[in-house]
Amino acid sequence: MEDGETEGVEKVRDILRDNSHSLKISRVHPEIKRRFKKLAAEEFMDDYGMLLKFLMDGLINRDVAELHERLNVVEEQIAELLLKDKKEEPQERVIRMCDGTVRRLKRGNGGKEK
Repeated sequence: MEDGETEGVEKVRDILRDNSHSLKISRVHPEIKRRFKKLAAEEFMDDYGMLLKFLMDGLINRDVAELHERLNVVEEQIAELLLKDKKEEPQERVIRMCDGTVRRLKRGNGGKEK
């Protein structure tokens, strides 16, 4: 390679190295882009990376909080169902024999007759 070409290649490498943490996003609505830039300028001294991190942290925290809330609701529903099943459990078990007699067994006494 000639010296001019080598310098050009080195210049491109330097640009790529300097932009190794860059992020390019396309197809962003102009209003969203304007609001993003404004918020970055006002709150993060034009640091798009810190604004993006702030926004992502907020989303993650919101999602985790929402998940915990949903789990709490499910736990409450399970507890209610378990209590309901316990209350509805009959205290006696009635067995009708082939000869027409009836035997009543009390729950919780190991299946022995009353």
